Amino acid sequence: MIGYAPSTPTGVVADFFRLGFVGVPIFFALSGFLIAHVSQKTDAIRFGVNRIFRLMPGFWASMTLSFIVLMVLGSPHEVTFKTWAANLFLLPQIAGEPFVDGVYWTLVYEFVFYGWAAVFLFFGIFHRYLLWICAGWLAIATANVFVLQIGAIDRIFIATFAGAFIIGLSLWHIYQHGRSFFAMGLIAASSLHLSFGLRTASLQDYLPNPPEQLSLVFCLIISALIVGIVSLAIFGPQIKRNTDLLVTLGAISYPLYLIHQEIGYAVFRHLAFLDQPVLLALLMTLVSVVLAYAIHEVAETPLRNWLQSKFMPLTARLADRINAINPFGHSLKPL
Repeated sequence: MIGYAPSTPTGVVADFFRLGFVGVPIFFALSGFLIAHVSQKTDAIRFGVNRIFRLMPGFWASMTLSFIVLMVLGSPHEVTFKTWAANLFLLPQIAGEPFVDGVYWTLVYEFVFYGWAAVFLFFGIFHRYLLWICAGWLAIATANVFVLQIGAIDRIFIATFAGAFIIGLSLWHIYQHGRSFFAMGLIAASSLHLSFGLRTASLQDYLPNPPEQLSLVFCLIISALIVGIVSLAIFGPQIKRNTDLLVTLGAISYPLYLIHQEIGYAVFRHLAFLDQPVLLALLMTLVSVVLAYAIHEVAETPLRNWLQSKFMPLTARLADRINAINPFGHSLKPL
């Protein structure tokens, strides 16, 4: 009964499920803050390698699990061992293969962002001229979204979602140096820019029945809420209780994000005859949380620890040699 079409949620339930995509710009904004924060006392080489070790073990484990499930349950696109191998380094299109899971495009954007951060760290200007870098980035992104509309520029400068990253970077600057007209203006301009990106994302054209595009006014409201949520996470009171539980929940959020989409769709296709979409969504949420915890404990953490023990000493020696001949790295100290 794989071909059976289940009923579709309507009303408030449908609106709730539809707005799940808003988690992506929240993730990007938090990433902007986090990268500015963790890169204060490191160099480009250590920063880049640490980012790889932070994300790739969980990605490899999650991608492999998704691949196995899709091989067993089936997928709208053909999934082969070549597909799995092509996805190992997030560049399957080079081999003419699709992503195993559609959410991986966000990881590509993350690594593009890390690449730019590493370049500016190498030249010693990332923190010193952070707001000016953000202003230039926003100008390029805005020009491409409204005038140029060049695909390569969109990918290289993450033009559609640049506003989310810039919001996080600007909030870090406020967190570190206090409020300024420049930083607040960037947040306002980036929020406006992000609202247009949210309109594009709201189509969710990968769904079987893509929804109508959200209005600009509604996307402006969502963009403002994103700024508020991220600001609350940064400047709001910090939770002191159940620290271990919160750390664990935070840790499994990454593999949970990586496995939730295509595995969920595959299960929905096979259990559609039950005609209980809300119940299936709740069930898959629970199953996905359990799988994410297993990935984190059994694969992600051990693999990361092994990679760090084997390669971090080599990374440190390489970084020290490059820094010794880098004329820019230590010439400009962060303000």
